[in-house]
Amino acid sequence: MTGPPRLEAFESVYLARLKTKPAYPAEMHAAKDPSLDAKLGWVQSALLDHLKPTPAALETLGQQRAGAVRAALLANKDLSPERVFIVSKPMEAASATGAVRMEMKLE
Repeated sequence: MTGPPRLEAFESVYLARLKTKPAYPAEMHAAKDPSLDAKLGWVQSALLDHLKPTPAALETLGQQRAGAVRAALLANKDLSPERVFIVSKPMEAASATGAVRMEMKLE
């Protein structure tokens, strides 16, 4: 793997994670001199697809974050612990912007 350091780094991570060298699309091989940006874009996209968390991992992360928010809220001694609780709902589809909504209630 020879090339710019950034591309080499991504290719090394790809090799370590997927246990194979990146298999760039045929149209990149057909080009006389494929652009660095095209190669970087492809390998980054492939790595992101491979590293995408599972729904279970996202649920665990959400529970950890909810626990941290709850702890921060309860650091305020004026707030009763009975009024702060964590509710888990099935995940809804992400919005078009990719933002995740967090719903909180005080009772």
